Amino acid sequence: MIIGVTGKSGCGKNHYAENLCKNDPDYVHIDIDKIGHEVIAMPEVEKEAYEVFGDEVFTDGKIDRKKMGELVFNCREAYSKMAAFTWSFMLDKIEAILAEHSNVVINWILLPQTPYFEKCDIRYLFKADANVRAKRAMKRDQITRAEFDLRDSNSIEYDDYEFSAVFDTTKARGRRND
Repeated sequence: MIIGVTGKSGCGKNHYAENLCKNDPDYVHIDIDKIGHEVIAMPEVEKEAYEVFGDEVFTDGKIDRKKMGELVFNCREAYSKMAAFTWSFMLDKIEAILAEHSNVVINWILLPQTPYFEKCDIRYLFKADANVRAKRAMKRDQITRAEFDLRDSNSIEYDDYEFSAVFDTTKARGRRND
């Protein structure tokens, strides 16, 4: 079974996915953000990043995730350029996990824009008030409210009717990580 989990930054999707997998060891968590972090550290991806963005996303000869994030999460054109040289590597890693495990939770803010969204047996959308999400993301990612607002303004919109269930986590309590 494939469970798809999505929602905007700070809505609690990681918390849900991690807890589901912790409480049911038959499930494996595919956090596509983490896969993306692994991929941008690959030498062939670093080479492509340099050819596309020059040294503006590098520090000490390595991709600086903060610099890359500031660029690509605030400009859809830059994001598309990055996706062009990272997505095939990400697909390979996702496919390898899917080939090995029959029960997975796939978690990503952009899940509805991937071929995996249609493959999900269950699709969960997590939502929270923008102020609550901002507070969570600012704490987690060490960003300012202005940085969160810019990131959030470039986020995708979701159609509630595409999901098996929609959860509002605005008033969720007892979280350690959001």
